[in-house]
Amino acid sequence: DADSTPSLPSRDRRMGRHSAKSAPTVQNLAGSASRFFNVVTVRIGPKGQLVWGAIAATLLIAALGIILGGRLGHVLIYGLPYYTAHPFEVLQVWRGGMAFHGGFLGVILAVGIFARMKRIPILTLFDLLAVTAPIGLFFGRIANFINQELWGHPTNAPWAVIFPRVDDLPRHPSQIYEAIAEGLIPLLILTFVARKGGFR
Repeated sequence: DADSTPSLPSRDRRMGRHSAKSAPTVQNLAGSASRFFNVVTVRIGPKGQLVWGAIAATLLIAALGIILGGRLGHVLIYGLPYYTAHPFEVLQVWRGGMAFHGGFLGVILAVGIFARMKRIPILTLFDLLAVTAPIGLFFGRIANFINQELWGHPTNAPWAVIFPRVDDLPRHPSQIYEAIAEGLIPLLILTFVARKGGFR
């Protein structure tokens, strides 16, 4: 696909399900919106809820950490030779190219610095993010499915899916499996724990 991530055009086919390309707009906006609507209903220990200002600021910092960390992770891990030759394309995030590992480290670093600056209990903020993160992961995997990324192995299962951008073989919709295993199930478990007073 000529309009996808510019580094190593054949990378998706060669790396199979370990492709790092993603749809940052769908994932980040969906994840941030879901965190916002879920977070305001969760109680933080016996002292009640976090104030609205802290919630909004935390979400903003977390979103920035995800975007910056995810982009830098993709550039450094998957496309360093290309971006070294084309440095200005590092800023062209709308063309795709985000790494989960970088986004994960970015949000931890950003939220940790923010908590220290504002003297907010860091473990409380991380608890908050942990409960709502599966929602972002769920929508992220759905975005992978729509964009025909992170496909599974060929199979004859009746629910197999053909990804035209890959080949004509029926394959496991591994994105859907991961949306359930990484998103839906952890969300139900963590929400139950939070409602039972799991925050400290």
